[in-house]
Amino acid sequence: MKFFLSQESRSRTLLIRFLLLTLVALFLAKVGPTLADEFSGGTPVATQTLAPEQSATPSPTPSESATAQASPEVTPPVSVSESPTATPSPTVPPHALTSQGLIIHIPASLRADPRAKTLRFPHISVTGASTILFCANSPGAVFDISQKGSAESELEGGGLISGDLTDSLILSGPSDQVLAKINGQGGMALSTSGIVSGSSVLFRVIAVNEPTLDERLCNAGVGENIRTTQILALGISLEVKKGQVELSGK
Repeated sequence: MKFFLSQESRSRTLLIRFLLLTLVALFLAKVGPTLADEFSGGTPVATQTLAPEQSATPSPTPSESATAQASPEVTPPVSVSESPTATPSPTVPPHALTSQGLIIHIPASLRADPRAKTLRFPHISVTGASTILFCANSPGAVFDISQKGSAESELEGGGLISGDLTDSLILSGPSDQVLAKINGQGGMALSTSGIVSGSSVLFRVIAVNEPTLDERLCNAGVGENIRTTQILALGISLEVKKGQVELSGK
């Protein structure tokens, strides 16, 4: 009887222990995490990763990066000469002077032998300007100055010549040199293929700022700058007149 009671009590004791252990296990399973959270202050443990600052090469701070971008490469200044270069004045082209005031002596008419093909002009005079442009035109005729029979293209003293041995003659330069060339070696000659009488010559003399062969400036003068010379035939008659000759006797 004792044996059965002890065996039954032992089984009961084991069952009670098993139930207690089960209850404790359930209690710990439910209450244990809560207690652990309260014990650690309720802050879950987070896995920390290495910060970028732990890399071997530290990255520049924002202030250093902004300073680097705000500082562009400085170009050395271009050296400027201490003495400034003088600005050249604009070149003034050849032109007719505003004030002409020329005194021109060219004959209005000349007489020529009705059979002649060439005529030489008498002395031509121009005063009132240091530099002149002398233009002469005679359609169908030929002008010949200074060295006759040779076309000249140069004038002493920096002057210019154009149209020698043509019907349009232009000289420009110091007035004394121009006149010396026109009046030299017996004077300027005018020749035609036929008789020279009946021809006319148009002269235009302009005061200019510098020598030029610009033919357009020949028209820049006023009426006082223009002269015209008419070549007229001499009144020579070639008729043979007969007359009576009285002979006186002794």
